[in-house]
Amino acid sequence: MENLATTPETTTQEKKNNLLEKVLNVICDIFSPLLPLMTTVGLLKGILAMLTSMGVLSAEGGTYTVLYNIADAFFYYLPVFLAFSASRKFNVNIFASVTVALFTVHPTIVASIAGDTLTFLGWKVPNVTYSSSIIPMLLAIFCLIYLEKLEKKVLPELLEGILGPLFSLVILVPLTLFVLGPIGSTISNGIASGYNWLYQISPIVAGIILGALIQPMVSLGLHWGLIPIAINNIATTGSDTILSLVAPAAFAVMGVSLATWLRAKDKKLKVLAFGAAISAICGETSPALFGVLVPYRKTLLFTSIVGGIGGAVIGATGGAAR
Repeated sequence: MENLATTPETTTQEKKNNLLEKVLNVICDIFSPLLPLMTTVGLLKGILAMLTSMGVLSAEGGTYTVLYNIADAFFYYLPVFLAFSASRKFNVNIFASVTVALFTVHPTIVASIAGDTLTFLGWKVPNVTYSSSIIPMLLAIFCLIYLEKLEKKVLPELLEGILGPLFSLVILVPLTLFVLGPIGSTISNGIASGYNWLYQISPIVAGIILGALIQPMVSLGLHWGLIPIAINNIATTGSDTILSLVAPAAFAVMGVSLATWLRAKDKKLKVLAFGAAISAICGETSPALFGVLVPYRKTLLFTSIVGGIGGAVIGATGGAAR
């Protein structure tokens, strides 16, 4: 009798599950070294938010500006940190990786891209924001694996140390500008357009989907397409539905982190979970996401379920952030 466990359908499903598992493991390995600092700057942002709301600090003062930008610098230059960590994971040239990341956030390049004035070989560079992004840089470092293999085949061994990084950079930078960056931007903008379409059809369904998927989206940097819409909505109409629909998921992250802190036996995990919970309370869920949710799949599943339920309730009641 045929063993159902070895049918083609089962084998295909197992391959899909293994691929997803590998992708999640790679993401965890890349973000794990960044978690302590990510937690720290998240806490600092939360503390500053509380101090300004209490009137202890002024958001226009120099002290606030210095402290806030200590925290914000990490998230703004996140592609640089990711380049360093990912290059170690994929065993590629760290300095070439960091150079590509620094190029994308260089003030001159940022200003030229934003002003639609940057061209390369006569081609206009797409208007893409790279600061705080995730996907473009991860794709770039992944491509660097194959570029370095190619350079070893093409370049003589005597010249590889000198011309190898040049070979990688002159290919990888344009590839990032014209292909990898627009891919991440297109995905984010597509998600934003899809949300607007879905909310017009049913706020409840929009709440379920957005509330359930927001944290997985954050793990890949796909949520950035929604942020400009939320900001613009508040600026023009005084209210926004996106922020309200994702709020329950943030509280779920906080609850899961606290539960992990209470139940975990490993001391390092307890410390990480506690810091992540405090950071989530202050509005920064990334430490919990990469330190607790992604490594422990069930916590991510439970958070998504609760986020979806909460989003449905918010959508059904017409909740909005003001």
